[in-house]
Amino acid sequence: MRDDLPPLVSEARRWGRAQLEPLSELPELDRVDKDLTARHVDDLLCFAQDCSLSTLLARADERLKPEAWSTFQNCIKRRLEHEPMQYIVGAAAFRDLELQTGPGVLIPRPETEILVETALSLFDGSQERCRIIDVGTGTGAIILSLFSELREKFGADFCARSEFTATDISLDALSLARCNAEKYGLLKQISFLRGSLLAGLTPGSSEDGTLIISNPPYIEDGAVLPQSVASFEPATALRAGEQGLDVIKELISLALPWLSKGAVLLLEIGDEHQSAVESVAAQSGSLVCGFINDLRGVARVALITQCESSTLLKAAAGLKES
Repeated sequence: MRDDLPPLVSEARRWGRAQLEPLSELPELDRVDKDLTARHVDDLLCFAQDCSLSTLLARADERLKPEAWSTFQNCIKRRLEHEPMQYIVGAAAFRDLELQTGPGVLIPRPETEILVETALSLFDGSQERCRIIDVGTGTGAIILSLFSELREKFGADFCARSEFTATDISLDALSLARCNAEKYGLLKQISFLRGSLLAGLTPGSSEDGTLIISNPPYIEDGAVLPQSVASFEPATALRAGEQGLDVIKELISLALPWLSKGAVLLLEIGDEHQSAVESVAAQSGSLVCGFINDLRGVARVALITQCESSTLLKAAAGLKES
């Protein structure tokens, strides 16, 4: 590889893999295996070249443009510093969506897809009017996925007679969520509100058909996290007190007036939180909890309701009450 010229694509791929190899030799918490670093190199090269992987491979013997080489080198440097790939390329995949993301806003996680799948199971298209409130929307991953997939499943009329709202206390998050909504033509169909949790929203006389859904912060304050998370993603979107339950408890409390009128609350929860959520629900005296496990068999989603005759629950299947 000549120093006075940008390298060939094939040379840049080899160089990138060599540069990122130290990531595969780190302690387990921060370690990235070699197969994944190889994929990261290709993804970063595609980003720098603004092309698909197939195009990149077809151009293996072509020389990179100077600006692409400079961009790629900078991307590799950022990745070596543990910056998440999603921040470097400015995008994150979630279900069928590709969402813009960036520093200051939580990166959507695969685990949250279980939350969305559970929410989808609550609707059968027969509900005359639904209301969906995404609390702590971040990039908008949950609310945008629900709108898109409910529309695909039940048609535009179903969404037209429903109400979609997303809240976040972060201006950065709301700005990003609005950008993502605009990308998918949903900016006018979803209301984005700034506020903490359910602030500014009040239940009506009946909330049968209302779903409050959230992936709240649920990591313990003292938990040790990978550098790519701890050093880059917003702590306010991750950590929630000594046991990781502060926001979950507050949200359940704030949701009580809604639940008493027929709403359903869906929460993503931490690995050790099932019994604690059950306890919080029991203290209310009237709440019923169900839990949905992730692929590891760990309770990942809590379904909380006060009205077991809710029209949303009539559509649900396979939810085990405890």
